[in-house]
Amino acid sequence: MKILLAIDDSKFSEACLQTVITQFQPRDAELCLVHVVVPPAVAAPPQMAQGYAPELEPQIKAARELVERAALKLRAAGFKVDSRVEEGDVRERIIDSAAEWRADLIVVGSHGRTGLARFLLGSTAESVAHHAPCSVEIVRGEPEAKLMKVLLAIEDSKFSEAATRAVIEHIRPEGVRPPRSRTPSSDPGVRPSRS
Repeated sequence: MKILLAIDDSKFSEACLQTVITQFQPRDAELCLVHVVVPPAVAAPPQMAQGYAPELEPQIKAARELVERAALKLRAAGFKVDSRVEEGDVRERIIDSAAEWRADLIVVGSHGRTGLARFLLGSTAESVAHHAPCSVEIVRGEPEAKLMKVLLAIEDSKFSEAATRAVIEHIRPEGVRPPRSRTPSSDPGVRPSRS
């Protein structure tokens, strides 16, 4: 499974790292870490080449260090990791990177920037979830280290089948059998309906 992990320097990105380490087996996952640096909204003077933004160099350097620290944590857990620092609109670059890399899943924190910057940018996680070319997992907080509960809502569709396969193949730890389905006859708390 190819997982694109979008990070920034927030606590939610740290939670994303821990979620990936907790939920996925290194042998089943290939990761791509992406951090997006947002260029200033001011247009460059005509004498400067398009895309030339020396004022971004400190941000780009800090972004590379952030991505490398995250990659080291993931490699220490046994994952194969590529990383990249992108420039542009955060939402667009995450979505485009996932499409270019052909990701199966995007993992993103529920919050990143706060205050006015977040208000102006809108919700990155929400936008990515709506426009991504693949499944998106939005991490809201610290993962449970000992017990993970997964609510899998399904219907009779190919998307539900894919979600079920993802849970069975990637989230379930090795050697653990899936629980039996509860039916009215097997669950003492459920009474069969009388038609």
